[in-house]
Amino acid sequence: MPKLRGAILISGRGSNMRALLKAARADDDYPIEFALIIADKKLPEALSAAAELAPRAVCLTIAEPERTVFEAQLLAELQDHHIDLVCLAGFMRVLSSRIVRPFADRIVNIHPSLLPRFKGRDTHRRALEAWQNDHTDAEHGCSV
Repeated sequence: MPKLRGAILISGRGSNMRALLKAARADDDYPIEFALIIADKKLPEALSAAAELAPRAVCLTIAEPERTVFEAQLLAELQDHHIDLVCLAGFMRVLSSRIVRPFADRIVNIHPSLLPRFKGRDTHRRALEAWQNDHTDAEHGCSV
């Protein structure tokens, strides 16, 4: 069976991206070939690692008010590279239906908390603070 062509979208250090790329390289039976890495800001360390491990790594830096421009460029990159599956690995933008609809049932979001608790950044710190302050969170994990 042919492998899915995957894209990984990042906004941070790229630790989840590295794990996905290394897993794909280490296993011939891994079902995804990651063909594209997209960062939404300049991330020299993460993009350098991406360039070593993936065929194409790009940075689309467009200010938040220009969401339609950003998403048009993002969609063009995904379509130009014939992407089957999109992995949001520490990607900190909420995508509109303009991106989600064409990739319905083909987007995976990795988030370092048990959603809906601790949306956004610094999830581990906030979970520890909640535990220390009032012991409300006895569990912490990730959502996929």
